Amino acid sequence: MNKDEKELLSEGINTIVNSLFYSDRLEINIDKALAALEIYFDQIIYYNPIYKLVKADNREIIIRHFLDSIAPFEHIFQILFNEKYNHQKYKIADFGSGAGFPGLVLSALFLNVKNTEVNSFLKPSFYLVERMGRRAGFLRTCLVLTGLSESVSVIEKDTSELNDKFDVITMRAFRPLSEIYSDLIRTTKKGSKVIMYKTSMRGITDEISKINISEFSTRVVSYTVPYLNAERTLLILSRL
Repeated sequence: MNKDEKELLSEGINTIVNSLFYSDRLEINIDKALAALEIYFDQIIYYNPIYKLVKADNREIIIRHFLDSIAPFEHIFQILFNEKYNHQKYKIADFGSGAGFPGLVLSALFLNVKNTEVNSFLKPSFYLVERMGRRAGFLRTCLVLTGLSESVSVIEKDTSELNDKFDVITMRAFRPLSEIYSDLIRTTKKGSKVIMYKTSMRGITDEISKINISEFSTRVVSYTVPYLNAERTLLILSRL
C-alpha cells in the first residue's frame, strides 16, 4: 500500500469513526486497525490476479470495498450496544465472505475497541463463511498475517451446510434473499439480526416482494460511504 492509498484509507476510516453517534464514548485503536487492514489490502493486490477476488483498481478497492464495508459500522454497533448480550460471547458470521467483505474489515474495527464499558459485554467472535477452497485459504492467510486469527475464523462450507446459530449475520453482494431465506431461519434464533448490504431501496423492495418474511421483522436504513457518490442501504432483519 503506497502513501496515497494509506492516506485515503486512514482519512475514510477516521471520517466514519468520528461521525459515530457514540464517538465520545467509543474509543477504537484506529492505528492498530489500520495496520491490519493495510496488510490485508496488500494481500488482495498480490493474490487478485490469481484468485480474481475483486474487479476494481486499487483506489476503488479502498472506497467500494474497504470503506463500504466499514461505513455502516454505527448501525451495526448500535445493534450490539443496545442489545447488551453480556451473558454470552457474540457470534457474528459473514455469509459468502468471498475476499473478506465486509466480515474481515469489520472485525478489524470491532476487535480494536478499547473502552472498558464496551468490552465488558461486546466480545464478538467472527466467522467468515466461504465455500470456495481457494478463497477460504486466502482468508486464513490474511487472518494470520493481520493478527486477527484469535477471534476470527473461516468456515469452509456452503451456507446450506451450516447448523450453528449466530447472533448477527452480515451479507454483502451475496445471494438474493429468496435463495438464502431457509438458511437464515436455520442459523438464527430469537433476537438474531441479519444485516444485508444493498445498493438501493428499490432493489430491497423487489427482493422482499418475492418472499413471505414471516419469521423476521424488517428495517431499512441508508448509509453514506466517504468519497462515493452512490446510494447505499442496509436491509436489517430481526428474528421474531
